[in-house]
Amino acid sequence: MAAGAEFERIVYRPGGARRFLLAMAILLLLPFAASVPIMLVQRLSAGIWLGTGGLALMGLAFAIILGLLVIQFIHALRARVELGPEAVEVTLPAGRWLTPALAYQSRAVRYEDIQAVETRGEVYGGALAPVLMQGVSLITREGGKVPLGHVNAHCEDPALPCLSIGCEIARRAGIEVQDRGAVHRKMPQPMTGLGLMASVSSDTPLAPEDMARISARHRQVTIGIVAGLAALLAVGLAMDIAGGPVGGTSIKAGSTRK
Repeated sequence: MAAGAEFERIVYRPGGARRFLLAMAILLLLPFAASVPIMLVQRLSAGIWLGTGGLALMGLAFAIILGLLVIQFIHALRARVELGPEAVEVTLPAGRWLTPALAYQSRAVRYEDIQAVETRGEVYGGALAPVLMQGVSLITREGGKVPLGHVNAHCEDPALPCLSIGCEIARRAGIEVQDRGAVHRKMPQPMTGLGLMASVSSDTPLAPEDMARISARHRQVTIGIVAGLAALLAVGLAMDIAGGPVGGTSIKAGSTRK
């Protein structure tokens, strides 16, 4: 950092509107998600199978959506990057997950202790469902590594724009951002195919044409996943409606039971 240079304080974090909307979405979905297991137990206890499969599918879709919302809500509450006059302070997810982890880590690094700001593209998964991620990290003069973010390369978070933050940190530290290119991460056992963790020792460099092909495949898979979730909800609702009222019986007017 240049002697006598003074920088303004900049804070990056998700805004209150995002936290409010996520909280409202969770509160709206929670009663439905909580009622599905109760209805399933009631149906199974009464020996009612018609429509139970559709209800189970709908419950699975609710659980997946609610879980993702909870993870994003925690991220909106805790994630924070503060660029101070002399140092950067970060509170960000620990680990290298494709979605924000539940564990967070806080660190402070002085600009004069930063040796490099590195960016790197990483592709997870195979030909069926590739996921392109963008990582930005700070490398300290002691050899330590401070990840600034590991986000979807096609959808950068406007509240925490990792690349823009990295460029600003590099400017304050008086260095250039280093692009390390793109690699294909291989999944170690038993995580192969799950897209949860990566093995650094098995990176495969990717050419620009490979990145273009993977990006096109990623768009196709994303559209397919959204359509699949919508179909899952639709099939679950249709099967539940076709199953009739809970209990599977109806009472005719004037009928008596002896």
